[in-house]
Amino acid sequence: EMLYDMLYHGANPNIPSQTGCTALHLTLYHRDIDSAVQVMNRGAELHLLWNKPKRWIGFWDDMGTSEVLALDMISDENALHRVLAAIGKPQKWAPNRPWCMHCKTMLGSFARALHCRHCGRLVCGACSQQSLSPEFFPKSFEIYESSWVCIVCEKILVSRKDDDSTQPTTP
Repeated sequence: EMLYDMLYHGANPNIPSQTGCTALHLTLYHRDIDSAVQVMNRGAELHLLWNKPKRWIGFWDDMGTSEVLALDMISDENALHRVLAAIGKPQKWAPNRPWCMHCKTMLGSFARALHCRHCGRLVCGACSQQSLSPEFFPKSFEIYESSWVCIVCEKILVSRKDDDSTQPTTP
């Protein structure tokens, strides 16, 4: 309820603590997906780095790094889908990492890896098999040519487009 009040009154969800922890990091650390979706709806950035204090016990695979991105804490596909579906503004690209941010496969020297134009995650070729034309993206993304998306965002964006095309038009 406190988070809702802060967001309602215009609080910036991207203001970090001294360690880089944001409201999105905290909601996901506490596995509160409903609050994470609220924070995303208010403009949270997915790819801000948090230097998690050592005394805070992580429940996710940290892949050997102490810097945590919000999405590192999500392993459930449904939770990931909900958070990515709540993206309302273009996301900055995730920092380059030596692994795919979806399947966690290590990226080799010759592996195709790219940033999803919807969520900004760095994913391998197997986790990004489709490019979508501009009409699939929200207008605020200002995308003017077909762009690669990850397999999760592909489902989200195609589903939205399908929903929009089945809505009755009013005269």
